[in-house]
Amino acid sequence: MNAEEFRPIMAYLQICSDREFDDHALNVWFDALKDLSADAVQTAAKRFALEDGERLTVAKIRRLATEAVHGMLPGHGAAFEVVMKAVRCFGSYDSERAMATMPPIVRMAVLQCGGFGVFCDSPPNERNTLRAQFRMAFEDIARREELFRALPEHIRPRLATEFHSATLTLVPLQLAGRSGSGPRTLADSLSGLSGIHSTTMKGAN
Repeated sequence: MNAEEFRPIMAYLQICSDREFDDHALNVWFDALKDLSADAVQTAAKRFALEDGERLTVAKIRRLATEAVHGMLPGHGAAFEVVMKAVRCFGSYDSERAMATMPPIVRMAVLQCGGFGVFCDSPPNERNTLRAQFRMAFEDIARREELFRALPEHIRPRLATEFHSATLTLVPLQLAGRSGSGPRTLADSLSGLSGIHSTTMKGAN
């Protein structure tokens, strides 16, 4: 997005938010949003105007803009139903195809819970416990995914290359993208590290 495209969007946001921005504030906003496309920021501005209850911030507009580009992440309930549908369709005999039907973020949560076999082998009377474990894993991954997507690539937090405690040392994880370009989402990066091919994120129905 260039400065010419930015000015009318900010004029729109000033009217919708009943706020006035001086030149310094406009420069700060432009610096924080210029890596995004004008279409995405304009969509975010219109969505902000139609939603109630939140103060206008750069972070809010960036989040709405990245949702316009990547789509909203599914909720934990819808994500769990995606997993259970795969259990019903494929069972434990074709876990590879079952995992391939899931969005990357759902696959990551399944792996964090112990793998697809855990869901296949879970008896009905333990399903609520498994659902709670999945919710915790999914919401933690979703929170980090939203942060990763919303930040400009050059200021995204890096995973620590080393972590030492009295009992634990983690193997270094690299988030570098191919051909010098960074990964678009955290799910893409970590799915690649675990050998899972990322697919386009789709909303769960």
